[in-house]
Formats: sequence, C-alpha cells, structure tokens
Amino acid sequence: MIVRVFLLALALFSGSCVDTALSLVVDVREATIVVESDDEVSVDLTLDVRVGRFALAGDDFVVPRAGILVDEIGVTEVVLNRPEGFDGRLEPGESTVVRIQGTAPASAAPTARAQLCGGGSATVLVTWIADEQPDDPLDPPIRSMGNASLDTSMIVCE
Repeated sequence: MIVRVFLLALALFSGSCVDTALSLVVDVREATIVVESDDEVSVDLTLDVRVGRFALAGDDFVVPRAGILVDEIGVTEVVLNRPEGFDGRLEPGESTVVRIQGTAPASAAPTARAQLCGGGSATVLVTWIADEQPDDPLDPPIRSMGNASLDTSMIVCE
C-alpha cells in the first residue's frame, strides 16, 4: 500500500513543473532571415515572452535588436520594430507571443549574401531589456538585460 501511494505521488509531482523565473524570460520560437535582392537583410521573429508567477512585480520590456551570426561570426545587427499595438507590459504569471520584424540596410551587411546564402544555418541572437518596478513606487525600476537565441535554417535569398 505504501509503495502505491509513493508511486502515485511520484507520478503526480513528476508531471508538474514549477515556474521559478523571478523576472522576464524570452525564448525565440521561430526565425526567418531574408536577404533581399538589394542585399538588405530582414528578420521575422516569433518570441515567447513570460514573467514568472513568483516575480515581485510586472516587467516593462523592449526587444531592440537582433544579431545574425554564421559559425559564431557576426553578419549584421538588425534594429527591430515594435509591433503595432505592442505595449510591452507583463504581470507575474502572464505570457504572450510577440511577432517582431526588422531590417538592416545593405551598407550594414556588405557580405551578408556571401555568408548567408548557400549555407546551412544561422544563429539569431535577440537582445531584450526589462524594467521591473520594485515594491516601493518611489524607488527607480530594476533594469535587467538578456539574450535569447535560435539556430535557424529558414534563410531566403531573393
């Protein structure tokens, strides 16, 4: 009998996951890189963004840029545009999916076509910045920064 109770408890607890994140967590779900005919480089990203359930407060966040790398060598940096209707605020336990895009001019990535086209994959490295309001509203926000990355073979060369 004790063995059955132990196995039941083990089955119940092993299937659950405790969210221990104390601030913002960003994961890159999908990334598509396009090298335009005029050698501009654009990126289309889908991000999973969440704030842990046990965070002290919500986060205001921005995702200002993404780097594109091939074999750990930088190809270009893309400035990302805020999506329409994007407010960048999540409270503890909330999550959202953000689709974000950006473009780098050809002058910023003169060798992008040679590095990206015909290759197998590239790494997209997304940088994010979050401000968390502390318990005392008179204190300044607590700033945190981080990165999320994804290796993608979704590279389109026009």
